[in-house]
Parts: sequence; C-alpha cells; structure tokens
Amino acid sequence: MMIAIREDKIWIWELDDWPDFSCDKSIIEPKLREVRLHQGILLVKISSQHKPKIKHVRYVIG
Repeated sequence: MMIAIREDKIWIWELDDWPDFSCDKSIIEPKLREVRLHQGILLVKISSQHKPKIKHVRYVIG
C-alpha cells in the first residue's frame, strides 16, 4: 500500500492510519540500504576529522 501524504499533514502521527499503517518492503528496503550506506560514509568522514582532546563527555537526555 502506498501512503499519500497530504500537504496539510506534515507529521507522521497526523496520518489517518497512524500508527497502524503498512508499507511495501520492496520500496522501503533499497532506500533504507542506501541511507545506511551514506550514513556510514558520513561517520567515516566525521571520525577522520581533527578531534580536540576531550577527557570526558557527558550526555544529558531530556
């Protein structure tokens, strides 16, 4: 099933069948593989950049 996104609905939870929608894996999976490939390339490029020496990094969530 293809999901038609209307212009007045910009958020995924605004769709009529949220959260019970379905998708065609044959369309989604190749695109997801491509995104993951580019994500990996980006991570390699970022990790190869000069990094300042930081002893501790604290992540705050929320």
